[in-house]
Amino acid sequence: MEFEDVEYWDELKEIMDWSEKNVTSTIHICWGAQAGLYYRYGVQKHELDKKLSGIYMHHTFHRKTPLVRGFDDIFYVPHSRYTGVDKDEIVKNPHLEIVAESDEAGPYLIIGDEGKNIFVTGHPEYDILTLDKEYKRDLAKGLNPDIPVNYYPDNDPSKTPIKSWRCHANTLYANWLNYYVYQITPYLWTEKADKKKEEIRYIFAGDLLGQLIATTFGIKDLDIPVFGLYGACSTCGEGLSLASMTVAAGYADCVVAATSSHFGSAEKQFRFPLEYGNQRPLSATWTVTGSGAFVVGKAEPEEGAIQITGVTTGRIVDYGVKDSFNMGACMAPAAADVIYQNLKDFDRKPTYYDRIITGDLGKIGQKILFDLLKDNGIDISKQHMDCGIEIFDNEEQDTHSGGSGCGCSAITLAGYVLKQLRDGTWKRVLFVPTGALLSTVSYNEGQNIPGVAHAVIIERR
Repeated sequence: MEFEDVEYWDELKEIMDWSEKNVTSTIHICWGAQAGLYYRYGVQKHELDKKLSGIYMHHTFHRKTPLVRGFDDIFYVPHSRYTGVDKDEIVKNPHLEIVAESDEAGPYLIIGDEGKNIFVTGHPEYDILTLDKEYKRDLAKGLNPDIPVNYYPDNDPSKTPIKSWRCHANTLYANWLNYYVYQITPYLWTEKADKKKEEIRYIFAGDLLGQLIATTFGIKDLDIPVFGLYGACSTCGEGLSLASMTVAAGYADCVVAATSSHFGSAEKQFRFPLEYGNQRPLSATWTVTGSGAFVVGKAEPEEGAIQITGVTTGRIVDYGVKDSFNMGACMAPAAADVIYQNLKDFDRKPTYYDRIITGDLGKIGQKILFDLLKDNGIDISKQHMDCGIEIFDNEEQDTHSGGSGCGCSAITLAGYVLKQLRDGTWKRVLFVPTGALLSTVSYNEGQNIPGVAHAVIIERR
């Protein structure tokens, strides 16, 4: 079937046009890769003699290309398709580069326009039984399909397949998100904040990675003075605190507080690379891949304006926890400390706030927080909300204790909390991003994991 004869082709073209203007990098898979190659670069698909189905050996070219970093010399990928693309046609196109292929399955990974578009002709995302279900489906339809190649032990469909492509699949998607999306997607505030770059005096920004490398590459081309921050997952609160103090003191009229986090890179740096496929205990949280940036500046007071009216800077609190898979327990004492201090300093009760919002304590950390504050006669259970609990649907996504990461509190604040304040659902909140202070060195030495939290009072005028 020609692409133009596909019922939803016009809608798909609209999506591809939109992604070209609004997305840093787009990954296209199997038929989607063929559709993208055709629509964007004019590469035709062609019918195969028979269905390509099975697990095929591949190899890479240009091993220094970020997309294939960490790949083995040979690796395996599922394919399941009736059509293919011509290698010579791709090679002739100056905008396309083949970085991995199979002698049997043909071109596999193709980079377009230096990473703006990624094309994956196979199915690395397949579950272990996907090919099995397809094969048995086709059998039931009387299509007389060939047994998927290199899939069943001893080529026997009655035996359970062995998944031989998990490590490759995890590495591929982690590389794409890290090198082609996360590290090079710029912070864009101009449209939403109605501010020109020249109006921004400073940027307060940080992330979870060593040397704040994600922030470095994300903002290096903005040519704006920057303060690099590391408060682990509390960085959003730290940035908002410093930004508001800078503006209030008259050192700047307009500054940006920004932060981000990424699942694959955080797991690799602080716990285990995804390729290991290690088990995650129920206390573990899932690092959010996301970014949030906030413009803080002077403005004429008007009804409905969102204001930062106070901050309580947190202390480093160490309760002796050493488990990097239980971040909630590491951070809850710091959250309890700064919330207690905020209520004491401002002489307020928890009911003063519509919500007391912690960053990423998760379910286990939330319980510890409640217990610690109740020991001091404070009950915040009716006002409390945790971004790590809210960010995912735990029943559907099985994120165990919840979400975490700098991006967790940042995108919850930007995408949900501020909307509740703007429409008047809430009048004021105490925003308390939480962070666990560890490194690979301290963890491997068996050191404790202290916590820190910063409280920011945000109100609707």
